[in-house]
Amino acid sequence: MPRNWTPDGVTASDLADGDLYHRSLYAEGDIERPLGWHRDSIAKLVQAAADRISDGNLVVDYGTGTGGSAIELFKILDSKGIQITLVLVDPLPSWFSKAWELLHQRSDVEFRLSFDYDSELGRKRFFTVTELLEGRQADLILSSSTMHLIPAKTIPSLIEELHAGLVPGGWFIWDSGDIDAPTRPASSCLLHDPYRGVHAKAVASAEHQAALSRLNDEMQAQRILQNTGRIFPTPPTADIITNAIDAVGFQSEYSTLEVSMTDADALRFILVPRLAAVAAGIEDEAARTALIKRCLAETLDELRASGQADENGYRSHWTYGEHQKLS
Repeated sequence: MPRNWTPDGVTASDLADGDLYHRSLYAEGDIERPLGWHRDSIAKLVQAAADRISDGNLVVDYGTGTGGSAIELFKILDSKGIQITLVLVDPLPSWFSKAWELLHQRSDVEFRLSFDYDSELGRKRFFTVTELLEGRQADLILSSSTMHLIPAKTIPSLIEELHAGLVPGGWFIWDSGDIDAPTRPASSCLLHDPYRGVHAKAVASAEHQAALSRLNDEMQAQRILQNTGRIFPTPPTADIITNAIDAVGFQSEYSTLEVSMTDADALRFILVPRLAAVAAGIEDEAARTALIKRCLAETLDELRASGQADENGYRSHWTYGEHQKLS
């Protein structure tokens, strides 16, 4: 595992995918112009983190993506003159490459690819937090929009890793808009519910079914369908996460927030190539885009009818956790 990851060998299409995801967070990719849903959801997280960070701290951003949380955290810390070492961690080279492009010039940032080649095993694997930190312990670990992507069976071991990776008194602070909890009111949905709706409508559409039929390969068609369903998986319920957090002895506090995403921002999000693969059976990009647009419009209309959206967009329910390691 390299000490500091660089995006060597990342393909042009993967780089473009990372850039388009970044543009789903920032208008025209301008980091001074966060789109409303990203601005509103991330502000609570990074402020909670910044309030607990001191000069010289070691901080980890677990699940960096294209760097949206790190960028906003640095805005606060730089304005206060607080200097830290920030270790960015992500498994996905395409999106991580954008974070590298935006932040690699800073001497206070390290990059760690969490799913990488292990020369001893001769294959790729996920590296633990302790391995990624090379034995160091962090003063604070933050994680934005990542916990809902962790398989339920893996959450307990990940929480144990995060706990072990903190100094006594250190903090783990996270958010997610895609974890179902009893606190969610009927007037809001989960962040990815509209896109699960798009997926269901797209794969059931005549266009998609016809495209799969033209393959004349039932096994390939099934693989495509299986892969489309993995993009927006069924999220874990809150109790799976809270039980795992309680089990390691964190002292915890939870809060929630309702965040709106406009129809335009929702479309921009789902058309990121890696996410638009919910309709991967249709190879022609223009035809796939047209299908996704139609399915999203239908889904948003349904959310408006159910009271979970209005003319300004749909409302997502975000959960925030702040956890201190006591010993």
